[in-house]
Amino acid sequence: MITTRNPQLSIYADQGADAKVADMDPEDARCLLMWVSRAKKTDENEKLAAIIVKVLLIIISSDVFPQAN
Repeated sequence: MITTRNPQLSIYADQGADAKVADMDPEDARCLLMWVSRAKKTDENEKLAAIIVKVLLIIISSDVFPQAN
C-alpha cells in the first residue's frame, strides 16, 4: 500500500488499484486497510488498523507535508 498526495504516482499501481481516500469515512478506511494488508481479522488487528487510520487522517489533515503540484 502506498499513500501519497501526488496523483502522478498512481502509475505505479495496477490499473484500477488506486483509490482517492481523502473524503473516506474512517470506518471504510479501516476496512480498506484490513483488506489490502490481508490482516487476519482479530480484535488486536482491528484496533491497530483503527490507530493507523487515525494517524493517517491527522497527517492528511495537517500541513506537515505540502501538496504536490
